[in-house]
Order: sequence, then C-alpha cells, then structure tokens
Amino acid sequence: MQKTDNETDVPRASRKALYVLLFLTGLILFVTMPKWIYVGDSISVRAASIRLLTNGELNLPFDFVKSFGNGERGAYYCENPESGKWFSKYGVFTTLIFVPPLWVEQITTGRLPMFSELDAAGLERRCLILNSYNILLSLLLAGYLYFTAIIYFSKPRQAAAYVLVVFFGTFLWYYLRAQTVEIFQVLFFTAAYFHLIRADRYAAEHGPEGRYVFHALMVSVFVVFLSLQKSVFVLLMPLTAVFLVLAGFRRSDGIRVRDFVTVRMRSSWKPLLVTTVFPFCIAIGLIAVNNTFCFGSPFLSGYHQWERFSPIFSQNIEVGLFGFLFSPRKSIFLYFPVFAISLAGLIPFAKRYPFDFALSWISFGMFYVFCSTLIFWGGDWCLGPRYLLFVLPVLSLSVSELIPQVKSRKGGRQIFIAAGIVLLFWVGMNQVLVQSFEFFAPFRAERPFENVNDPEVRAYFKKPFWTINRDLLFFRMGRSGFPPLDRCRSLFSENEMNLAERELKSIPLNNYYWIRSK
Repeated sequence: MQKTDNETDVPRASRKALYVLLFLTGLILFVTMPKWIYVGDSISVRAASIRLLTNGELNLPFDFVKSFGNGERGAYYCENPESGKWFSKYGVFTTLIFVPPLWVEQITTGRLPMFSELDAAGLERRCLILNSYNILLSLLLAGYLYFTAIIYFSKPRQAAAYVLVVFFGTFLWYYLRAQTVEIFQVLFFTAAYFHLIRADRYAAEHGPEGRYVFHALMVSVFVVFLSLQKSVFVLLMPLTAVFLVLAGFRRSDGIRVRDFVTVRMRSSWKPLLVTTVFPFCIAIGLIAVNNTFCFGSPFLSGYHQWERFSPIFSQNIEVGLFGFLFSPRKSIFLYFPVFAISLAGLIPFAKRYPFDFALSWISFGMFYVFCSTLIFWGGDWCLGPRYLLFVLPVLSLSVSELIPQVKSRKGGRQIFIAAGIVLLFWVGMNQVLVQSFEFFAPFRAERPFENVNDPEVRAYFKKPFWTINRDLLFFRMGRSGFPPLDRCRSLFSENEMNLAERELKSIPLNNYYWIRSK
C-alpha cells in the first residue's frame, strides 16, 4: 500500500534525521572543499556572468573569445551572424545562475575581474565563494532528496543514510565539489520529481485541487528551470504534463469508469492549464527568444557552430548505449554503484509504486537513448556519465525495497551489513582518490603519451579515474612505477623519459582548500 500525502507530510518527517543529515553533509563538504576552481565550461559561463554584472551586457568581446578555448568557434562561444556579437553557447539562464556568488564577490571586494586576471589571492577568494555556493546548493538538494526518500524508506534514518550514500558513495560527490552546472541539474530534477510524486499522492485522496495545484506548479517551475538551463530538457515537458494529467485523474473516490472522463476532466483542466500549459509555453517562448538573441534563430542551439563535433549525432548509437553501462570511464554501474544494487529491488518497487517507477524510468530511458545518439555522448573531459547524473539519485530509490527482503531472511541483515561495509570502503577509497587530485588529473597524465601508438598504453587510459590517480599517487611516493611510463621505456629517449616523469609528478595533488601543502 502506498503512503498517502499525509503520511509523507513535511511537518511529520523526522526533524532529527534531517538535521543530522544536513549537518554531516555540510561538514563533509566544508572539510573537503576543493582548492582549485574547475576549469572549462563553467569558466566560460561565469565570464558571461561577470560581463553582465560589470558591463550590463551578455555578449563578450571578440578578443576575449579568441583567448578562451584556443578560439575554437562553438566550443564555448557562438557568434550571432546578424549582430556580430559573441555569446556563451549555454544560454542566458545558465549565465544568471552564477550571478549570486559573483555578485557577492563584487560587493565584498569592489571588483570582479575575469578568471585569467585573478592573482593568487583572488583565485583563492573566488574559489571559497564558489565553494560556499555549492555547499548551499548541496544542502538544498540533500533536503529535497531526503523528503523524496522518506516516501519509500520505512524509517527517517534510512532515508538520511540513503542521501549520504548517494552524495559521498558515487560520482555525485565530484560534482558537489566542482563549481559546474551539473549540481543545478540534479537539484532541479530531484525537486521536480518530489513535487510530482506529492501531487500524485494528494490527488489520489483529494482530487486535483488545493495542494495538488501548488505541487503541480512547482513541478512546472523546476522543469522550466531545467529547460532554460539546457534546451534538451524540453524533452521532460510533455512527459511531466502527461504524468500531471495522470495524477489529476486519479480515481480513489469510487468514480465509475464511464463517468471518469467527464467528472475528472471538468475538475482538472483549469489547474492543468494554469500549472502546466502556461509555464511550458512561456518557457518555450523564452528559449526561442534566447536562441534568437544569442544565435540568430529560435531553432539554433549553442552547439551548431562547433565544427569539431559536426554533425552532433553519431551513426553508431550502440557505442553510447554500451558505454553508459560498461565503459570503464562512463559506466553507470561503476560510478553510481547504488544504482546497480537498486536493480535487485526494481520489481517489487514497480509493483508497489507503478506511477513513480514509470516516471523515473521513462525519464532515464529518454535521455539514455538521446545522449547515446550524440557523437560526444561521454561528455568529453569529465568524470563519469555526467549527462545522466541528474536522474540517477531518484532512479536508485528502488533500493528501499531491499531492506524488508533482507530483514525477512535469517542472517540476511548481518550479511547485508557486512557486504555494505566492504562495498562502502571500496567505493569510499575510490572517491577519495578521485577527489584528492586536481579535477582533470587522469587527462593530464595522458598528455606525455599522446603520440604513443601502443595498444596497452591506449587501453590503460580508458581505465577508471581512481585507478589512474592511485598509480599517480604511488608513482609520486616512489612506491611503484607508472604503468604507461614503464611500457614506454624502450620507446622514449632518456630526455623524453625525464620530461614525462617531471610532467607526471607535477600534476597537482591535495585538492582540498584547507590543505596548503604544495
């Protein structure tokens, strides 16, 4: 039997478990704040935010665009052919979401230079401000995920434990630390999912009125935020509209099938119009205005000028479909192991919560297939399957169904706890290895071997991040050699070997804000 809205009401949730969760989340993220700013896409987005705050304009000077990303057209910035101005390819809304922390820096220091113009003290100060912003966003995400998980777990402490495992036992931790857009995507989708489930529960008892309208409106708001942040999330609009209709048409009050359409349609069309149709139409209009203003046409995205990835769709979709599951660098199972465990509870979860199951898995399926069609399906320089990260925390909630199964078996609880400790230790050590190095350490380690055409060396740099970081750590400590370097001793000259060793040992370690060692 599903829990009702009253059973999952916020005031009745365990405040103690929530406070402990928020305290531990904030403490861990505060202690492990990164020392360095995540470079790449987010730097280019914040350049537009800085331009907006300092000049009141969204476009950037061409001289700056040329100096960023080697001036590759479409990589970070696109030119509007009609105005001749250059804009961030990520759109206006993505520019706006980074305004708050940069505004704080501006009012506290009286200046707001570009990233490349910051001195050491300026870099440290900006990193601290961006880290603080990420911690606040993470706490908000923790709250939403907790109140979502408490719908399915029988005890609040189990829901809190689930959030902590998702945060610090998966590659989500990396993006809670990195000052990028992924944390917004996870937050917005989790919030939309939570409000849609609450709308469904409320409508099941009271019909499409009252708090149903509030939750339905919040669903639309967060889906609009997602769509404005990245146009591909427009795919969620028809899906959420359908599920809001289904939630509004719930028949828990004995309505006969022949009266279902007339009765429910008459009571549902107005709230659906206000909470769904209007916001989505406004969002689509804003996206069209944004694309026209920045790129010259409502039908153009910021990726159309990127010649290196043109066309953006691959003819080998199976590469992405397979890679998201089994690639050492992009496997959901490797980088989000709680998802693999949750599959064991999928069938009972689907039977108990068919609405929730369909919502999460259809959302996942759409983006799994769509992202697999992209030529850059893996997301290039990044950790794990970041394009699918937004849905994985709610997709893995079926793990809640394992707890009753474990308790019902003799000795099952002890075995489950022992296996969980071993798994968490392995995952935890891997996550620490990932977090400790500079964000792109595995990619930087590959540079000395770019011109080496050796299958073993190529295969090595397809291994998970933590494997490469571990070998880098042992190499720096003198405990072992670095496998690709050992392999290339017969291929490199003595000078090339020395250069490679120096470059590998220069890759920054201790990416923690409070550790000031070199």
